[in-house]
Amino acid sequence: MVALTVILATPRANGYEISIYAAYPPYFWLLLILSLASGVFILVRQAFAEDRSHLWVAGFAVILTTASVVLLLPLLRGYAFYGRGDPLHYLGNVKDIQSTGHFGAAKTVGEDFYPASHVLVANISYVTGLDPKLLLMLLPTLFFAFYAVCIYLLSRELTKSYSQSLMLTAFGSLPLFGWMQSAFFPSCLTFFLLPFLLFLYYRARQPSSRTVEFAALFVLVLLSMPFFHPANGGPFLAIVLLSLCVGEWICKRSQQGCVGTSSPDVPILRGLSLNPTTILIVVWFLWFSSTRMFELSVQEIYKVLTFSGSETQAFLERGPVSLSLLIRAWLLSYGPLILYSGLAVTVGFRACTGLFFRQGKAEPKQVGLFVMFAIFVVLFLLAALGALRFGSPRLWIYIIFSAALLSGLGLHDLLKGGLLKRLRVPIVTVLLVAAGVMGMLSVHPSPLTYGSNQQITAMDLDGARWFFDHDSEELLIDELAFIQRYYVAAVKGSRVWPRNVRDVVPEEARRPPEHFGYDRGQTYGEASDKDRYFISDKLSRAWYAEGLVRRYETFSLWTPEDFERLEEDSTVSRVYSNGEFETFYITAESREVLGVNDQFHFPAP
Repeated sequence: MVALTVILATPRANGYEISIYAAYPPYFWLLLILSLASGVFILVRQAFAEDRSHLWVAGFAVILTTASVVLLLPLLRGYAFYGRGDPLHYLGNVKDIQSTGHFGAAKTVGEDFYPASHVLVANISYVTGLDPKLLLMLLPTLFFAFYAVCIYLLSRELTKSYSQSLMLTAFGSLPLFGWMQSAFFPSCLTFFLLPFLLFLYYRARQPSSRTVEFAALFVLVLLSMPFFHPANGGPFLAIVLLSLCVGEWICKRSQQGCVGTSSPDVPILRGLSLNPTTILIVVWFLWFSSTRMFELSVQEIYKVLTFSGSETQAFLERGPVSLSLLIRAWLLSYGPLILYSGLAVTVGFRACTGLFFRQGKAEPKQVGLFVMFAIFVVLFLLAALGALRFGSPRLWIYIIFSAALLSGLGLHDLLKGGLLKRLRVPIVTVLLVAAGVMGMLSVHPSPLTYGSNQQITAMDLDGARWFFDHDSEELLIDELAFIQRYYVAAVKGSRVWPRNVRDVVPEEARRPPEHFGYDRGQTYGEASDKDRYFISDKLSRAWYAEGLVRRYETFSLWTPEDFERLEEDSTVSRVYSNGEFETFYITAESREVLGVNDQFHFPAP
């Protein structure tokens, strides 16, 4: 309550701020940490208590409330929008639905290959009258709350032990998924539906009078998942289901057997997880294969298999990284991942050895979760090295998810004897609080994790709207901390694609020359082969003056001094500025205005 009072007493943001954490005093964060620790302690204490009590609900509510406050900080700070990258494009997708009544068709301008989340936002906006920008900032928190509640429901299906169920809830209800859960990302929203889907899956496999009802609901949710996101709702979800299938198969094939094995009684689910996986893959392929993104994905996979891609090479050619900075960044960004992975390896190894050394002690659900954990760890390492097209953050959330379930199921038994029995409550509490604190400090990108705030100001949107209403499509656009295709989608819709908006070219080709050319000449125009625009916002200056590069000069490609020289450059003319957003006209030394280079565009609708 005191922390909420501090939020109310703190003035709202009146412009761009590079760190949302610096907007509040240190004691505010201490209050949130104490709140989180209190909730965790109550939940863990009840998990090990001999007498059952409903007090655990209070602890769970405190954890969920604290996590929600942290996730809602951009909204509470009064940001016009949050998410400088893809969320701006998703805002354009919602605007398209509202203006036309349908989402972008496959292989057309603005094609929408995960329309379910955008249709959801558009429909809620229709019903409530709320601005889509507000809904896009609110829904990630609502989905996380739904995820945490479903973690408890799933825990009741994974184990009949009251203690294990509360332990699993404690491990799974913390905000541990980094920047992916801070803004509107369909991939993370799809992931947040996973506990609910698995709850239906296990409930449908239990013989009861409502088995068919749960099976029908499970199939309906399963069929919708590819339309929420083609990766998280397709191949990644298939890996989850197949891992559970493999866990049961291993237990049945082992010589020692296992406990808790049961065969499904619903025809649609018979054959372990194979039938649901088959249904999922067929629906996913029929949908995703019709999109242009599928073709691009196949091309990327071909490059990886033929070693013709450049991502791994680019990763290996990066400049040397300071060891101290690397350790700090990894602890803040990957702390929960490392901590949970260590626990998962310990519990998973114990579960697997039970197949061979402790007759009747291995549980197929734990073995399946360990298989899931191992598969996603391998994929995560491949993605981190650049060998896979999708980013590693999409995979680490599955590592944490499987590790949380595995730790919740197995840690209770590991701490039941000797000295560990007397210290189990403080041990588990300290581990969870440490993970929760690191998770809270990495939810929103900031200089703490060597990133920058993803805030979008009202002046950013006004400036982008003015620019795309008045610019000449014959001139290319240089961008710096301003992704042109995202902003044009946010202000005009994702189906509007001006001729000079560049996307498919390498990111470096859309940026201005290093140091604006001042390291090689006297003017920006000398480094340009044709007239063009240069667009920047307050983040451009704040990032290079206050952010990562002031501490790690290897990435300092544009310095505050370079920005100052723009003011005196005879080839640079400022044509718009509102205090946050700036547009410059760059006159090339040859003073020749050239047409736009041929770029890939989707065919017209």
